[in-house]
Amino acid sequence: NIDQLLEDKNFIELNKCASELYGLIHSRYITSPAGLQQLQEKFAAKDFGICPRVLCNSQAVLPIGISHELRKSRAKVYCPKCQEIFIPKGGPVNVDGAYFGPYFPHIFLKSFPQAFLGAPKMDYTPRVFGFKIYKKKGSKYRK
Repeated sequence: NIDQLLEDKNFIELNKCASELYGLIHSRYITSPAGLQQLQEKFAAKDFGICPRVLCNSQAVLPIGISHELRKSRAKVYCPKCQEIFIPKGGPVNVDGAYFGPYFPHIFLKSFPQAFLGAPKMDYTPRVFGFKIYKKKGSKYRK
């Protein structure tokens, strides 16, 4: 019986459409007060991972999609400290980015300003043996 369903093209198409509809409903739910509260708990527990940059000091990241349109890109993670987008540490996830949308981290951080109290983005200063090497004659890091 299950084998017949998996061979049925209409069933497969219906299942795909239902999954996409669920994902789009999810993108709306996570911006509701109840959804934001659930994701705040996940953010505090670092369920989405941490920023791979050393200067971010293991900052928790938030899920983000590059586009709100389906099948444009996979979900990625956004670091509120360095304000960069990364592919999750375990590699690309099999979740459409539209299920989170490009606006979710910003709505989250506006709703929970206390969730991120970190210092603003830290710029890297190149040094050799403790001496700054930028703004020196002949340095390629001259600004």
